[in-house]
Amino acid sequence: MKTEETLTNAQVRAMLLTVAERIIESEPELSEADRRLGDGDHGLGMRRGMEAAREALQAAPESATPADLLGAVGKAMIASMGGASGVEPPPTQGRWLR
Repeated sequence: MKTEETLTNAQVRAMLLTVAERIIESEPELSEADRRLGDGDHGLGMRRGMEAAREALQAAPESATPADLLGAVGKAMIASMGGASGVEPPPTQGRWLR
């Protein structure tokens, strides 16, 4: 019989913070890869977005649900990331960002 495991709100927050930190740390590598293919600013944009996501996660109340946390991350990224084409979520993903 398969047992179902779930993550707590705190575990989801910790996971998202870890992802944000790893992407922030990877900025030089992401920018270098983009320099080979484009204008080299991908890492900078990702770092800005993840720094904003980290701040949003840290500011969220302890009672925030995973949906609340993902929404806060999505909104922070959209508000902080730029680039030549900006940030546009696909129509099917935009719903979870609200």
